[in-house]
Amino acid sequence: MERHVVFKKAKGLRRIGAAIIDLIVVFVLFVLLFLVVDEIFTSSKQYKENLARHSEILVESGLYDMKDGNIIYIENDKEIKIIDFLIKYTDKNESYLNDLKSKSELFTCENNACSIVSDTKKEDLDKFYNSVIDGISKGELFEQYLSNYEDAQELTNYFQAQNTFKLMISVVLGMLIYYMVIPMVRKDHNTFGRLMFKLRVYSKKGTLEPTKLQIAFRELVYIFFELVISFYTVTMFYGIPVTLLASLLMVFFTNHNQSFHDLCCSTIVVDEEPVQNNTRESDKIYLTIIEEDKEDKKWVML
Repeated sequence: MERHVVFKKAKGLRRIGAAIIDLIVVFVLFVLLFLVVDEIFTSSKQYKENLARHSEILVESGLYDMKDGNIIYIENDKEIKIIDFLIKYTDKNESYLNDLKSKSELFTCENNACSIVSDTKKEDLDKFYNSVIDGISKGELFEQYLSNYEDAQELTNYFQAQNTFKLMISVVLGMLIYYMVIPMVRKDHNTFGRLMFKLRVYSKKGTLEPTKLQIAFRELVYIFFELVISFYTVTMFYGIPVTLLASLLMVFFTNHNQSFHDLCCSTIVVDEEPVQNNTRESDKIYLTIIEEDKEDKKWVML
């Protein structure tokens, strides 16, 4: 016994809109997960010990001070401490600072001697010295200072690796929870984006409803091939998410508006709105359900 079912094709722009909504929700979930993961990591004994050692190194430079458990820029005698730092830890000297002053409107310089312009405000002067300190702490000069400590580079690598690891855990967990777990536990297999745009995922083989294995494989392809790889291609190809963009373009050029992960997993995304009399033939998807008996239903796509 055969039964024919007709669906409306999901418009490409609606699918893109649903994808954008999903990415926004995933980003919010990622931020929440990152806060939780960060709290777990920063509360560990090893992290606290490494942070304390790192703070000691910064304070010993003379450019930073410890206040209420937090590292802050020095507040007093900025110029003297900067010059001391340059002479003690680098191959620079007072002329380096004078060169920076000569490029600022806050000073007048002549014969390697600089004086403050008379109407200079204290807050502007503080900004200048803070910018010098900031430039030293983030540039090559401060790296020369850190080379005096054997464990400085190790600490730097530790914090960088930990931040990368926290980011990866939060991103992967967020995508797995949203794109795979939620569709697998929901009866309609939908995400919030597809719900908002009234879209539905169906299978092209076996049963009308996709199996959990199909949903899992479909979302894994989307997460790791389209999203994760695109994350890296953004940094390699002038900000272009290559695999995600390619998959979205496929929606406009395949017969049933299928993306890459739909083609891989034999699924289609259709419009949940019923077919109307004025619906164009090109916007319809015909399904033929072959019912062998009450417990065994199979269907194929025309």
